[in-house]
Amino acid sequence: MVPEGWMHTSLGDLLEFKNGSNTEKANYGGGVPFINVSEVLKHESLTADLIPGSVKLSEAAAKAYRVKRGDILFNRTSETTEEVGFTSVYLDEEPVIFGGFVIRGRPKNGSLFPEFARYAMRQPQVRSEIIRRSQGAVRSNVGQGELSKVEITLPPLPEQRKIADILSTWDAAIEKTEALLATAKAQKRALMQSLLTGKRRFPEFEGQDWKEVRLGGCGRHPYWRYTCSERADLLAGWEQHLAFYCRSWSKAPQFFQGTNYGSRCGKKQREAATCGFRRHELQTYHRQARHHCGATLHE
Repeated sequence: MVPEGWMHTSLGDLLEFKNGSNTEKANYGGGVPFINVSEVLKHESLTADLIPGSVKLSEAAAKAYRVKRGDILFNRTSETTEEVGFTSVYLDEEPVIFGGFVIRGRPKNGSLFPEFARYAMRQPQVRSEIIRRSQGAVRSNVGQGELSKVEITLPPLPEQRKIADILSTWDAAIEKTEALLATAKAQKRALMQSLLTGKRRFPEFEGQDWKEVRLGGCGRHPYWRYTCSERADLLAGWEQHLAFYCRSWSKAPQFFQGTNYGSRCGKKQREAATCGFRRHELQTYHRQARHHCGATLHE
């Protein structure tokens, strides 16, 4: 249903289409600013300062492929269907031209406000119809004929201006918010660097030394929280369990499978299920305990 006073039309009635310029490779890198696919994909609207590329063309070619304020640039080919037919509206007076993978749509009856077009051409309804009309298996392509058939509903020009003003105001607010957020993230990184390295201390903790530990000691089994004398008792108990079960079974029983006790490398323990491995594991624990607690395993 078309709102009262709005106009339902096709892009072919609104725009005059033209494919972009193709020239020799040697001509790129100097001359007139040159709009390529990447600029159309990145920006809803373009000004000359956002166009990094340039190309040398004859005066006649430069005139034929010139982009004027209000022209709409369409990406006519893409490796992904979602990006085919993306648009960018040129909102500058500086002379620029457009490349061969871009289609220019030039308004021909004054019924499209340029700042409004940047939003209208990327609205979901228009995007979905452009994608539906695209063709190609490996690369998606859309031509002038398909674009001409795309339908769009437009409000009167005064309402277009009002809508564009409101949306651009929100864009400006979002841009400022994102800049503030980026600054806050940078400040947080700097604060983390100073706090986590001890370069900056809270007054109540001044003079207190930091403790240096090895990461290998973090997240261990609760065994490593016990005192050395308690560890000795635990090791003795595990030895008795190991001897009992290995006498009873030809391989390690379910009691030992999938458990984590006594292991500093849980993955290996879960995968290994033989009594021989368990004995070796227990011996390893003895060596580690001696390293931490001394040869007697007592404090």
